[in-house]
Amino acid sequence: MVSQTKLESADSKKRDEMFQKAYKITDEELEQVRSAPTRYERMVSAAQLLFFRSGDPKQITGYNVAAIAAPASEWKGRHTMVDYSCVLSNELKHEKTAKEATSGLKMSSIQVLRDMIGAYDGNLPEASEVWGGKIVPSNADWLRSITIPQEIDYATSQFIGMLWGDGEYSRVNSEDGMRMAGRGCDKEFYENVVSEAAKLLFNLDSPVRTDEHKQPLRGIEYDYDRHVVYLNSKAVSTWIVECLGFPKHGDEFSLPKVEHDKQAFLEGLFASRGMVHRQRGPGPGRGICDTLNYEIASKDDSFMDAVEGLLKELGYSPTRYKNKKDGVNHLHIGRKDDKERIQLINPRHRKTVEETERYNQPDPDSPLLSYEEAKAFLAEGMTPRQIFETFNVDPAILSNASHSNGKKRQFEKARAAEAEAC
Repeated sequence: MVSQTKLESADSKKRDEMFQKAYKITDEELEQVRSAPTRYERMVSAAQLLFFRSGDPKQITGYNVAAIAAPASEWKGRHTMVDYSCVLSNELKHEKTAKEATSGLKMSSIQVLRDMIGAYDGNLPEASEVWGGKIVPSNADWLRSITIPQEIDYATSQFIGMLWGDGEYSRVNSEDGMRMAGRGCDKEFYENVVSEAAKLLFNLDSPVRTDEHKQPLRGIEYDYDRHVVYLNSKAVSTWIVECLGFPKHGDEFSLPKVEHDKQAFLEGLFASRGMVHRQRGPGPGRGICDTLNYEIASKDDSFMDAVEGLLKELGYSPTRYKNKKDGVNHLHIGRKDDKERIQLINPRHRKTVEETERYNQPDPDSPLLSYEEAKAFLAEGMTPRQIFETFNVDPAILSNASHSNGKKRQFEKARAAEAEAC
């Protein structure tokens, strides 16, 4: 991009060099633009050239268009750019008034010009009509061709669930703002899912940033990395808060107030706030095996009430308890059928499930550890878990070997005690 500050103080030759370097515009193209009979026609031609060369609507700014359009005899830096901008405003004022009346949205003259030459691919006027005029875009939103979903489909419902799980409302410089912040182990989730979804839904570049976060635990503050995606768009923020009903600070937690796919919303919410625990222990009739526990936890009673109600509405059978020591509510999803209904969006959750399935289904090409071999390894000091993770062993065989080996050690200890007493 061309620097506005440098452009304002550049002479005519330096100005042209800046555009030639940034956008590969030739001398012939500049001459053709500046040969138009009126200032307005030059600006239209300059905008078309700039879009042709860059392919990026964000490059069509008032000062860029004015600087390309002005011939050398008129160029006086900032003063010329202001004059040309006034010409554009006067020429397009009727078109601008008509568009604002139709859409109910405020827009700049340069936005009208972009739209006129086909360099605007956002949907803010159409989305505003769908959502009852509650969307409030900024000039930057027009410039970036921000889009707003006009219907809440399955994928959008999933994203809204992620937002309700990890989203935070803030107000900066008297404007609504949103950000999503997740734990340090969710880098892949934020880079490959959250950031990509924001780009797909809103045409909004939202790179993942890593912030240092302090979290108190039992009276001690610990430093944690937290991955953050900022939704830096006034249009997007007002849509989330005013149209969807995202709870602001101090408001009691509530679910979205618009029609949405509740199962998809739950999956998005679980991706951001849920946990998949892998536990090892005795399984019914199978000896030692790995089991999976799906859980959502929070100290916010209103949040947990809403999530529990949603689960039951969808036919799940959650179990809820509150830890008396730390006041954290826990919602467990334990039934096999319930867990299988949830599409796991978070790569970390999927990895835990895959590891569990792999350990519970040993490699068929690997020879099965025998009962006697299992006993021998136990006698050498290996724990059942180490054997289970190292070898292809039937959990039932390992359980029986552990039980038998334990009895043998008890007998040997008893004999040694008798001998010592004698």
